Amino acid sequence: MKFPRWRKATWALLVWSALILLWIFSGLLNTDCGNEAKYGDSTACGVGAGLAIFLILGVGFFGFVFLPLIWFMSRPKTRLCPQCGNDVKKGQTTCPTCGFSFVVQPGVIPAQRAVGAAGWYEDSTKPGQQRYWDGTVWEDQWRPSSNG
Repeated sequence: MKFPRWRKATWALLVWSALILLWIFSGLLNTDCGNEAKYGDSTACGVGAGLAIFLILGVGFFGFVFLPLIWFMSRPKTRLCPQCGNDVKKGQTTCPTCGFSFVVQPGVIPAQRAVGAAGWYEDSTKPGQQRYWDGTVWEDQWRPSSNG
């Protein structure tokens, strides 16, 4: 079984959710206040079970407040260049290693720029030009665009 490639904070949030739900359901299933009725303590048993579930929900809410904060603060500060595979700081419009442009040009499908069959594709770094994609890397070959 292949697991999704999520960040560690995402997995922590999912595990936290599962543990809280397991804790709540096990608490509900193990509350047997019927036996307490013969001793006259059924009301106290119900109040105790209610308080326990309230505390579990409080602990769960505490986790749901802080784990997403950690998740947002630990976002990756880079993105992967689809052409050379190097990490590029977010906010940069071109890869410093290979020159790949992250700017989306009108009429150019991003998937065609990085992945696809070999052929000539619009070059987002040079308007009116097409660049040759050999199926694995961009070649240093340009020609005038057929639609520009």
